[in-house]
Amino acid sequence: MRGLGVLDTVAAKPVPRRGERSVAHDIMQLGAAIAAGVGVSYGLAVYLRNRGIALAASKPATTERPLATSQVAQFPWGSDSFDTSKLPHLFVAGAAIVAGAIALTPPSGPIASLDMARGPILVTTLWVWGAYNAIGAQLSAKLGGAGEQASKIGERGLANTLEQGAPFLACLWGVAACVDAAIATSCGTIYAAFRMFYPLAYSYYGGFAMPCEAVTQPNYQIIHLFVAALLHFGLTGGSIFATLGTSFKVWCPLIFVGHILMMMFGWFFPVGGPAGALNMAWNGPKE
Repeated sequence: MRGLGVLDTVAAKPVPRRGERSVAHDIMQLGAAIAAGVGVSYGLAVYLRNRGIALAASKPATTERPLATSQVAQFPWGSDSFDTSKLPHLFVAGAAIVAGAIALTPPSGPIASLDMARGPILVTTLWVWGAYNAIGAQLSAKLGGAGEQASKIGERGLANTLEQGAPFLACLWGVAACVDAAIATSCGTIYAAFRMFYPLAYSYYGGFAMPCEAVTQPNYQIIHLFVAALLHFGLTGGSIFATLGTSFKVWCPLIFVGHILMMMFGWFFPVGGPAGALNMAWNGPKE
């Protein structure tokens, strides 16, 4: 780690090792960045909470939908809580965010020292913090006397975080260790920051609706990017970012198209599709 240098002496008294000031400077910068991030996140969370509470208090018209889905009859985007026609817009936005992170991050190569592991460590810590916020959201509902709808929302906010957490953390560390630690850190930070807001997005309209997709689509795109980077490394032994570069113009369409292909085929072949069909053959849709 930085800060391990030759000990200078002045008047026979030890002084800080060369580099210790830069380490202290790094710590101060990191602390300031974390404080700013927490402050902005909390401010946004409070703003969205207040907007959502005001919407609930206005008692908008409702319609019956499945448990844990929003019962609001009309949304800013239309009458469907989950409108697939709006997904391409989210795909484009997510691809632009992730491609921007790649383009703005100078590649570092894989982890070659403990110092290079600091970024992925901090991303992992941020994800754990977000997971405990999902627990806190669930606990708040239970302590508040939550009914069936509120309880299910709390459960899904936490469950989805844990479901996606396993592939995210595995891929994060695979990419950091074998492909590029800096890009893994940048994209991982975006993932963890978006994921922190998932319970809030789930609750905004009183159940599942498009705000959930605004959080999960960039999350999926980052995991799919990591999968592609690991597959490239496994097949070639090299970095996909060295092969293709880090240009925004290259990665934005690649992430957009790759994400769609992964959702269409990677999620359902070879087992997912047949398993779903078998499940429905036995249990069928609700009447």
